[in-house]
Amino acid sequence: RIDSDFISNEQRLAQLQESESRLRGLMTSLSDTEKALSVNTEQDKELSTSLANVSKTNTDFLSLKGKLPWPVVGKLSHKFGSARTEVAWDGVLIDAKEGLEVQAVTRGKVVFAEWFRSFGLMIIIDHGQGYLTLYGYNQSLYKKTGDAVEAGDVIASVGQSGGRNKAGLYFGIRNKGVPIDPLEWCRQ
Repeated sequence: RIDSDFISNEQRLAQLQESESRLRGLMTSLSDTEKALSVNTEQDKELSTSLANVSKTNTDFLSLKGKLPWPVVGKLSHKFGSARTEVAWDGVLIDAKEGLEVQAVTRGKVVFAEWFRSFGLMIIIDHGQGYLTLYGYNQSLYKKTGDAVEAGDVIASVGQSGGRNKAGLYFGIRNKGVPIDPLEWCRQ
């Protein structure tokens, strides 16, 4: 039994490490896509202008530090940096009632809205200046890639997708792909 538990823990660790690596890859891919949009072909000029207009209307994300609302009402069950088997949480886990509305914390543009292994149904919002917010384990997604969102817009509903056995929301913030602590950014 100890041997099987050891193998099981090793497998879980390997899965978490693989998921973390895939998420880093996705962040890099999203960054590369944003850079690619700055190419000056006629078609790209129109899209770049559209993205630039969204970016200009965005509130300076850095000025929102400590003022952001939480995306959902619930209990914080895992904090940023706390142990997650052998790796640390790079966001927070909020235990919340299944089906509860998940809201965008501030204005931005949806750059990812689909299934992502180990995070289930996930939405990523670009807030400009290299800041992204991530919302995972959702039951349903109400926005799609390319949608503009305002602060407080309902973007998803809390679920237990991605292999969870309890409803909750994974919430993360990235600055140029680097995880940062949501507790420093959201109102206490």
